[in-house]
Amino acid sequence: MLGKLSLALLILPLSALAEISGPGTDEDGYFTLTWNGKGTLLREVDTNTGTVLNFWTGGSVDLSREAGRYTFNEVLCVPVPFVGLRCVSQDSHVVVVGRGGSGAVTPDSLDDQAQYTFTTKSGDFDSDGRVDVLVDRTSDGDVDGSMQSYVLYQREGGRVEAVKPTEADLKKARGFQSTNRLNLIPNDFNVDGFADHMIENLQSVMGSTVVDEHLVFAPGTATDKTKPSGDMAVTHAITSFYADLGKWMNDSTHFAKNISATTTPVYAVGWSCTPVWTDPIAGFFPFSLCQPYIRFVGLNVKLEGVNLSALAAASRIEPFLSGSERPSVLDLWNLSRIARSVMGVHLFGFNDNGELGDYNFDIPEEVDELRALLVHYLHELMRIGKDMHENKQAESGTHDYSVETEICTVTEETKAWCTLANIACWGRHYPAPYLDDSDHQKAVKNDAESKLGNCLIIGGEKSCVSWMDPNPIKTAVGTEGGLPENAIANTTLPGHLFHDPSNPKGCPKQLNEGDWKTSPPNKCSQVYREPHLQDGKITMRTRGYGSGANAEINQAQGPLIFEDLDQSMVEAMNSKSDKLCPTGSKSE
Repeated sequence: MLGKLSLALLILPLSALAEISGPGTDEDGYFTLTWNGKGTLLREVDTNTGTVLNFWTGGSVDLSREAGRYTFNEVLCVPVPFVGLRCVSQDSHVVVVGRGGSGAVTPDSLDDQAQYTFTTKSGDFDSDGRVDVLVDRTSDGDVDGSMQSYVLYQREGGRVEAVKPTEADLKKARGFQSTNRLNLIPNDFNVDGFADHMIENLQSVMGSTVVDEHLVFAPGTATDKTKPSGDMAVTHAITSFYADLGKWMNDSTHFAKNISATTTPVYAVGWSCTPVWTDPIAGFFPFSLCQPYIRFVGLNVKLEGVNLSALAAASRIEPFLSGSERPSVLDLWNLSRIARSVMGVHLFGFNDNGELGDYNFDIPEEVDELRALLVHYLHELMRIGKDMHENKQAESGTHDYSVETEICTVTEETKAWCTLANIACWGRHYPAPYLDDSDHQKAVKNDAESKLGNCLIIGGEKSCVSWMDPNPIKTAVGTEGGLPENAIANTTLPGHLFHDPSNPKGCPKQLNEGDWKTSPPNKCSQVYREPHLQDGKITMRTRGYGSGANAEINQAQGPLIFEDLDQSMVEAMNSKSDKLCPTGSKSE
């Protein structure tokens, strides 16, 4: 009876609870929460542990909080006979203070974090007879989720463990001598916007029993945002994961060319028995004459030659890269699970429950968050590839794509401006996807050097990542550049994501004679653009070909990028206010 009475008293008043009203995100940390439940109170609880931190009555409260995630519950407390006061929580509300996004925080940018300075010291910090290493942060900057000082303790058997030291342990370790034998390479290896560390040459300090390279992951979304979220030895599994993904970006046939299958037969062992009767003195007794037999049941196939996790990741990335599919949370989660099997940590700020948490990079307003996460991941793969591929440089691959965009039809009404010379003029304003759109206001000059953005187009949406270094190019224009009068040609310069260091002198060059799409290109690696008149229509023809790093990305994205550029040019021509070329715009 008591149980039924208590349950009734707890359930009946729930109608008094009402929804909490207030912002979901707030940039400056000042916000108001309201709740209208009769006799209810607002309670703040620790997001991770559920511990009650504060409570308020009155239906409204003005709050001030630092950057972070805060959880509030509306509760109703009622007296239960023979039991005491019992509280029921019905509504929950989360406020994220800081830069907007899915649980975003406000640490420094990834570029800034990559510039943090650390000193390294070595010695037997814990008196166990083994050499340890201190990686000690010496620069200022945000603490929330970014890398702080940590110790690499050498454990038994050569295992290395990254640990957040106590104040006493940190003070002790700082008393040892500095070492300049270690290389510390910052990079966002798990793609959450926080700079992680790869430490090289550990054997030169800690001895030959340890692995020479070690990864330490920034706390990011961890509960303790000053403690490394994970660490692991850099093994062949990790290096081959990044190397094979990078090689696949350069060459779409990489996996097909390098994978091999080893087959071994699988047999089952059994017994074949035949009953036999004997007639001993005591009578007839059956017994079985049994012999073993071996039965073939199939083949065991073992795939070798490539990192199978990289192959699995590539198979999930490819449809998004080609634009044939749009990513979902489940797609990103599956990609994260593949990475976790290799690195021990998730991508994008996912936790082990598949919940998408904090990530530290800006989400472009014009694209949805999931696509932006995927774009971020692809850019990170390209960025990491520069550091982790063999010889610390992405291997060169080949690309050859063509784009033809209709610009105008020559009629009595349009013949004044729909000319090859005028479209060539517009083409000099739109020779390439500039980092700064305002640069299109000026026509490119021969031998001019320009900076391009780091952009991908996925699902028809363009997204550019601002924190990566711009891509430098050099443009040849018309006869002054050794080309036909109306043509331009772009070649990459050192530092460009797709740069080919073997490009010969004298580039760029005119396309070879023959069909513009299929004729064998000259030895230059370039993007060649030229307007063309045929059947009363003027089109802009673009052909990108040659060799260079990340060729698979170039091959897949090049046509999409220049289709987008041509569309922007046509929109500018249609604008009454945008009269960049002497003959005016289409609107005249």
